[in-house]
Amino acid sequence: MIHAVQPFHEDIAYTAGDVVPVILAIYQNAVAFNMTGMTVDIDILDKTGTALRSLSSAGTSPAITISVNELTITTTAFTTEGRYNYDLQITNGAYVYTIGKGNWIVNKQTTT
Repeated sequence: MIHAVQPFHEDIAYTAGDVVPVILAIYQNAVAFNMTGMTVDIDILDKTGTALRSLSSAGTSPAITISVNELTITTTAFTTEGRYNYDLQITNGAYVYTIGKGNWIVNKQTTT
């Protein structure tokens, strides 16, 4: 169980139109944090707080896969450059924890 955890802050950046996996390794007190059996959700929000994308490890075609302490996030490409916010939450039974947040940055594509 997690107690009084300060969420990490990490910016995620890539180029508009790219479809690339984002891999995050989660540790607690320098020990790999086993998320087996938990659900992971990420909401990507614009500056007004409106959700642009909601990604989850739940469902038949999850956008997030869990392998012990690693999360692989796969999302369809953002086509518009911009700076958004995200938060990452895990659900373990009745408990929901925000374990990470930051900026989701989509840079301008220079090639066509």
